Amino acid sequence: VASYYGGKDYGNPTANGEIFTRGTMTAAHKRLPFNTTVLLVNEKNGRSALVRINDDGPNVPGRIIDVNECVARKLGFFKAGLTEVTIYTKRKFQANKKYRKKWKKD
Repeated sequence: VASYYGGKDYGNPTANGEIFTRGTMTAAHKRLPFNTTVLLVNEKNGRSALVRINDDGPNVPGRIIDVNECVARKLGFFKAGLTEVTIYTKRKFQANKKYRKKWKKD
């Protein structure tokens, strides 16, 4: 499950030292290294986005990735706050022809 986070966190430093902003395509993940780019696919509507990991989290059981407002809007779950996603790292992505053009385009 992916969740949207923001609000009081905007303007504060992320775990890698960057300032957390609404307008960047970034996310928090517990195991992926900082600056890893992943492809997120919303399983409910098929929307996808390339996202860079720049923070630790989420800190809520059952959630695998936290995204900022920009990503949540692009994936179409900003109002809901939560959605089911598939996370593709570059290796997984290269094996999936459906999203190969997306990775190269963005």
